[in-house]
Amino acid sequence: MNNSSAATPPGRPHLLDESVLGSAQWWFSALDQRWFAIAGDRCLTQVVGVHEDGGDVWIQMQTLGEKLRDFTICVRHGMSMPDVVRAIESQLTQTV
Repeated sequence: MNNSSAATPPGRPHLLDESVLGSAQWWFSALDQRWFAIAGDRCLTQVVGVHEDGGDVWIQMQTLGEKLRDFTICVRHGMSMPDVVRAIESQLTQTV
């Protein structure tokens, strides 16, 4: 599992700044091949695309396993990594 918050002090969410928002490689490394807990189950995802649109970053993801599901999340300035994880978990819950 990727741990993108290793440089963040405990108890303080890492707010994503402009350098992170504009880095497709950073997002790929942080989210590709990552496990998420959904409704008492675990779901493995992969990043299939990262696109910048002004100040926003759109991340296309897909679940791996028996049932493929595609979804896209939008990361906006000021979101923390826990915010992004919650957005992904919300999308996964909706697609179950």
